Amino acid sequence: MVDGQLLRMDKQFRHLKQRQQETISYWLYEEYRHQWLEIGQEPLPRDTGRIVDAVMEKIKAAGIWIPEQEVRQYFSRKKSHFKNRIEKELDSPSGPSSTESTESRGSLCAFFTCKMEKLARGLGSESLFCSQTSEIAKSLNEQVNAFHDRNLSQSSYPV
Repeated sequence: MVDGQLLRMDKQFRHLKQRQQETISYWLYEEYRHQWLEIGQEPLPRDTGRIVDAVMEKIKAAGIWIPEQEVRQYFSRKKSHFKNRIEKELDSPSGPSSTESTESRGSLCAFFTCKMEKLARGLGSESLFCSQTSEIAKSLNEQVNAFHDRNLSQSSYPV
């Protein structure tokens, strides 16, 4: 019993609520990414302790009780997924601030244009002008870029 609460001493990661699992997973990914960007390469296995310790502080601050070993095991299972995700982020930057080619932006715009033309035909509106479709596609493209460029570290994730 701790602070008037009965704690399960053999608690496993799967016993947490889904939102708690998602939050811890996000914190692990965020810390792993931070370490990666700080040293300029994939963190070494010896950096695992530093990553898990930083996340354990956040877990304790959030009032979640889980043994550190469970978090370590979860992190070791998810590390390859985090690695692939970060490598994909670093290999294909998105957003207006990146050096993305106008060709790929054009193909995204063309994708939206094609989708909207199909939607218009499905709704029975054959007279959707190219300029209207293009303007809508540009607007959607801007919204997608803004979504990709949002700062996740300032978002709050209540547990």
